[in-house]
Amino acid sequence: MKFPKHLESISHTRIYPLFFFIMGSLARLYKLTFYSLTGDEMLTIKHGRWDFITLINRVAYVNIPDADIAPPLYYLVLFTWFRLFGSTDFTGRLLSAFLGIGALVALYYWSKSIFSKNERLIALIIFSIHPFHVWYSQEIRMYALISFLVIGSCFFQLKYLNSMERKDLFIYFFFTLASVFTQYYYFFVLFAQNLCFFIFLIFYHKEDNKRRILFSWLLGQILLATCFLFWLKPFLNDLKVLGTSTGFQYGFSLANIPFTFLKVGFYAVRTYVLANLPLYSVLVAATLFSIIGFYLHYKKEKIVPFKILYLAIVILFPIVSLLSIAAIKRFAFRPHALVLLTPLFSLFIACGISCWTKKIQSVLIVIFLISFSYILITLNFGNEYTKPKIKDACNYIKTKAGKDALIINLPFMLPLPSIVNLPGSYQVWTYYLPEYKNNYLPTGENEIEIIDHIRSKSDKSNDFFVTYHDFIFARPYLNKVLFNLEKDHDIVDKKTFASKIDDFDIIVIRYKKK
Repeated sequence: MKFPKHLESISHTRIYPLFFFIMGSLARLYKLTFYSLTGDEMLTIKHGRWDFITLINRVAYVNIPDADIAPPLYYLVLFTWFRLFGSTDFTGRLLSAFLGIGALVALYYWSKSIFSKNERLIALIIFSIHPFHVWYSQEIRMYALISFLVIGSCFFQLKYLNSMERKDLFIYFFFTLASVFTQYYYFFVLFAQNLCFFIFLIFYHKEDNKRRILFSWLLGQILLATCFLFWLKPFLNDLKVLGTSTGFQYGFSLANIPFTFLKVGFYAVRTYVLANLPLYSVLVAATLFSIIGFYLHYKKEKIVPFKILYLAIVILFPIVSLLSIAAIKRFAFRPHALVLLTPLFSLFIACGISCWTKKIQSVLIVIFLISFSYILITLNFGNEYTKPKIKDACNYIKTKAGKDALIINLPFMLPLPSIVNLPGSYQVWTYYLPEYKNNYLPTGENEIEIIDHIRSKSDKSNDFFVTYHDFIFARPYLNKVLFNLEKDHDIVDKKTFASKIDDFDIIVIRYKKK
């Protein structure tokens, strides 16, 4: 099978790929510890610090406190990395940054035999500073690793379908096996890949060896399923937990559909999109204009090139499937998990841009470059659109009180039984305030038990700090707790650490006995 080449190229100079490799690397390495750790990141660090047996047990069984709902591969990589370089927020995020940089290299070089140099260069330009991928290349989670693995899985499947060489098939199955043991969302990509395989076999492959190809493919899929069998019980357990969680934090609505597509395409948070509607309008228009290039370029051909159809299916199938499941079953789904599709989206848009003339290509590339640069600058240099500012709040407490100060962190939600291990959000506070030994998380089934717990600690102190996340669903219980505290205490100081990316602010209140 031969893939058609596009008409024009913006450049064939080697300096361009090198320049954007450097730009993408700097974007992923810049201000690695600028943002505060999130609760999920803190739990991930804790996983990496455990011994090997404890790590496997905690990942395999979610009914154990502090267990995560995820396959084990990323944690094994992190475990090894921490043993070599130490377990800090910097080293953890450095691993993700290196994996993100590796994805840049993989996107450009592994697609050589399938996509033209022009398509690969434009994809590299877009992907190098794609805000969605840059953001999660600086988070201590599995997102940078899965995006790297998905590039290998998809590109070597395309290479196999182009060459029919067993070497490419073996490499494809290696990346696919690694992917299913990194993130469960990859299964939707795997389903899409199988769909693409059968479409290729029926409509695109003209040779007489279809039975042999089908046998090799099905054998590989059976081997994948067999390898995953030993993780089947933890997977079903994780699936049960995910199925009991809400599909979206505020429930599913039709607005989730465009925001999910915007997030995959450009990195979009509701508050940021609404504050920058002209910017996102331009990005959407540029994307649609790029896609129109496919129609104008291929309208005379009887069939769409397989590589274009492949990218479209592998991008759309997971998004549509997950949105449908979230809407119908309220299955736990956070759109940021779809960062694994970002490199494929960049390449898809690059193929559309390549269909236009050289001047139009340049205009579209400049639009993406300027827009993505603006988003990255506002995220890195602004103080509004950041992760929860627990680190800032801890620094504030350090300036106001000594190491013997009493700090009470109110629970994120109730009930919070005392039998569970401490949640990740609380562990972030203890990470940034290790020298403050009187740092507590009151537990209880309701606000009365929380108040009693607070009083048992605060009765011995003339003044103390209360911290909490101003989460909309927690406000009824928070208001009752704060109301009771103010009966016996005066507010000496109150500080709000606001962030428009998350749905809540960090509040620090200093109380003094009346």
